Amino acid sequence: MIPIRLSLEGVYSYQARQEIDFSRLINAGLFGIFGAVGSGKSTILESISFALYGEADRMKSDNRAYNMMNLKSDRMYIEFDFYNFEDKIYRIVREFKRNSKQFDKVNNAGATLYEWKDENWLPLDHTNVAEVIGLSAENFKRTIIIPQGKFKEFIELGGSDRTKMMKEIFNLHRFDLGDNIKRLFTANEVELNILLGKLSGYEAISEEIISEKAKQFVDQEVIFKTQEVEHKKLVDSFDILKNLRQNILSLNEKKAKLEIEKSNKIEIDKADIKLKNYIQIQQQFEAILKLEKQLSEKLNVQTAHLKSQKETFSQLEKKIEDNKQQMLLVKPFIDQLESKKEGISDLKLIKEILSHQFQIENNKERTEKGKKLVSNLNQTQKEQDEKIKKSEAEIIKTTSKLIDSSILTAAEIWFHQQKTIVENQKKNEENLIDSIQKINEVEKEFTDLNFSKSAWKIELEAKSEKIKNKLDELIQQKTKLEVKQQIAQFAHELHDGVDCPLCGSTEHPHIVESEDVSADLVKIETQILAEKEAEKVLIQISNQLTQLQNKHDNWKEKFNSFETDKKTLFLQFEAHTNNFQWQSIFSKDEADFKQKKGDNELIIQQKRELEEQLKSLRIHFAETGNSLRKAEETFQTIENENLRFTTLMADNISNIKHLILDEYQNFSIDSMTDLIDKEEQLISTNQKKFQELESTKNNLSVEFATNKATIESIEKSVAELKSEQQVNSSELENRLSQLNLNSRSEVELVLNQQIDVDSERKRIQDFQIEYESLVKLISELEKTTAGKSFSEEDYALEQNKLMISQQSLKELGEILANLKFELERIQKEYTEKKVLLDQKNALENRKTNIQTMQSLFKGNGFVEYVSSIYLKNLCQMANKRFHRMTKNQLSLQVSESNDFEIIDYLNNGRSRSVKTLSGGQSFQVSLSLALALAENVQSLSKSNKNFFFIDEGFGTQDAESVNIVFETLSNLRQENRIVGIISHVEELQERIPISLTIHNDAERGSLIAVD
Repeated sequence: MIPIRLSLEGVYSYQARQEIDFSRLINAGLFGIFGAVGSGKSTILESISFALYGEADRMKSDNRAYNMMNLKSDRMYIEFDFYNFEDKIYRIVREFKRNSKQFDKVNNAGATLYEWKDENWLPLDHTNVAEVIGLSAENFKRTIIIPQGKFKEFIELGGSDRTKMMKEIFNLHRFDLGDNIKRLFTANEVELNILLGKLSGYEAISEEIISEKAKQFVDQEVIFKTQEVEHKKLVDSFDILKNLRQNILSLNEKKAKLEIEKSNKIEIDKADIKLKNYIQIQQQFEAILKLEKQLSEKLNVQTAHLKSQKETFSQLEKKIEDNKQQMLLVKPFIDQLESKKEGISDLKLIKEILSHQFQIENNKERTEKGKKLVSNLNQTQKEQDEKIKKSEAEIIKTTSKLIDSSILTAAEIWFHQQKTIVENQKKNEENLIDSIQKINEVEKEFTDLNFSKSAWKIELEAKSEKIKNKLDELIQQKTKLEVKQQIAQFAHELHDGVDCPLCGSTEHPHIVESEDVSADLVKIETQILAEKEAEKVLIQISNQLTQLQNKHDNWKEKFNSFETDKKTLFLQFEAHTNNFQWQSIFSKDEADFKQKKGDNELIIQQKRELEEQLKSLRIHFAETGNSLRKAEETFQTIENENLRFTTLMADNISNIKHLILDEYQNFSIDSMTDLIDKEEQLISTNQKKFQELESTKNNLSVEFATNKATIESIEKSVAELKSEQQVNSSELENRLSQLNLNSRSEVELVLNQQIDVDSERKRIQDFQIEYESLVKLISELEKTTAGKSFSEEDYALEQNKLMISQQSLKELGEILANLKFELERIQKEYTEKKVLLDQKNALENRKTNIQTMQSLFKGNGFVEYVSSIYLKNLCQMANKRFHRMTKNQLSLQVSESNDFEIIDYLNNGRSRSVKTLSGGQSFQVSLSLALALAENVQSLSKSNKNFFFIDEGFGTQDAESVNIVFETLSNLRQENRIVGIISHVEELQERIPISLTIHNDAERGSLIAVD
């Protein structure tokens, strides 16, 4: 979030409306807000938070609005513009008004959130600023704007509150997969239950049922095909009889129709004669009569056109005379055109001369300023060169104190390897003890089960064989008793005259009498169940003992491996100790090494700072050089321009032909421009008018000649049409004479019938063809039915046989179709059953996997683990600044219980609670953590810039600490960070480049000024 503008009125001590434009403050990168205690500094931050979230830190009661509103104001108004993490611009407005009748009652006039789009403020349908900024109110006050009382809150938060905060800021909710996995498990269970329900409908489907249905289908298909062959024979026989019947009926029908058509043939013959006469008249006279009509129409059109063209000819003669008179008026100006154009050329040359004179005068002032700038830049460059030489000497001196980085790296690796070997030895010893304990525990479990570890398999086999023999004996006894029971049942059901189920005899002279063995059977079955249970128990014990044996072998193997590792680690430790080769630099004590490494890092940091200073000096030196070079180039450019302008002026003076230069010396450039434009406009207007008259003259001449030629052409066309009329009339009389017709009225009488020749001809031809076809068909039918007899009774008998056969075939086909449908249904359901079984197995496997995931993500354990990783990363980032602020005396770390601790290097690196820090140290560690937290928020939002505002803490720092903190905040500007501070420390106000000063006026309330 980057602030743009804040406007507030009637808030706490702000009585009159005050506005803060943050653009200059933001561009500076570091700015402050200063003022006396109670002047209204903190109100600025509280107003921003209240505008965004509607929450105020000082006022949380129901009467908050009344307490926040200035007692001299009737309106509290806050308007805040800002960029969000997507560089979109928003505005939030909150307004409260005092009730005119009840002074202590303040009404909320509402809040509105706007977005800047298409050069307009568009109101949104919500005021959820947390969604726009991406932070809740609490976390906004921990990472962006930190008001009084909130600065140390993060390091003092409890575990659950800190985890909740980390989850929101870093979106750790995505690692809280417990609910998702629970939903997956529930959905999987629902799907599995549905699948089991579906499978219950397929219990009766098996391969045996499919095989049985397939056999039934094949048998029925054979029966159907046999019946189908017999039915086809009946169909063929019936078709012959049916065709004979059809032919006889058709013959009788055609004969009756022929009698009717004979009377129609007379009318058709008359129509044929009439059509032929019409066609002859049409061919001879239709075209010539049509031509006669066309010639008459064309002659009328041409006569009217000739009259119109003669009228146009008269009008053109008048227009040509008018054009001639207008051209005589414009001609004198056109004759003097060249002289007028030369005068305009002289005016343009005089305008250029006046412009060059003005530019030469203007360049004199620029030349004086350029000389002064070059002198100053030369002096600045000499001073910068001396600073660069001094900085280079300091870097050489600092570099000589450094320890070779390769030595430090090699030694650090040595200490790390030593630590690893010692830890491995310790872990190996623990593993040896643990493996011995595990082996003893397994051997004890063998003893608890009353088995020997070495001979348990033999003992189990003996017990198993004993149970098996006992079961065989009991099953034989059960079989004998069941036979006796069945014989007794048969004997009980035998009666004279009823077939014996064994031999089939109906006489039973000697029926066996047998005792009731039901009680013995129940006893035997109980004993069998008991032995089977004993067998199951024995199998379970066998599985348990097998697992114990495998566990014992595994731990024994591990124990041997740990013994081997122990010897290897001892040899590694001795060899590694002998590899230490830096006694001249530091001892084998890791603390000594770390101390010297830390000192070396301080020297490296000092060298880097010096190198950065040198780099900055060289950049400034190069910039000064560039500025000097540009100034000299500009100076030379001005001299060249003056020389060029002088030369151009001389050339222009020599080219003036008609006008005198001195007469125009007092003219301005604009006046010359107006004069030239006026003369050019006059020439252009007369030229254009003359060209238009010339064009009109040419067009009229062409139009006159065209009109004259058109009249001559039309007169010729009229004469030709009259000649064609005479020829056509003569041809008409000749044709009437040839056909012995007395007049053209006879021709018109025939043509007026307007017979459709094609349609009439087709009607006649169709009748003739149909008539001939009917005669021919009757002849063919008489030949086909000659000598054949037909009886309706025989036809009905054969038709009945066919219907009975067809019904029988249909019934067999339906049976066959039902069998086929049933077979296909069972096969389809069997395929579906296999698919469902595969799906069931997949869902059961998925259920197992989901249960494993449930155990992994149970509760908030995984989220808390991820949160601890983020917390440790924050500590590492915070320590970069905290080390420097505390002169490498203190460091921040996260304990095993995820609480913050301080590492005190002045006390052998021992840890202690952050609550033991002084007020100044608490400020330093809180500032370091807040900056690290804000940097993480910036990286998550992918914002180019970010804003950070604090309102406390500087009063707890001594002068040296203030310097360190100030340098830390100043360096943030290079990281695209914008930092604002609120303080009353005067030393800070003097060092900050730009700031706001708050003054509380007794009459007007708090007033804001920019320094």
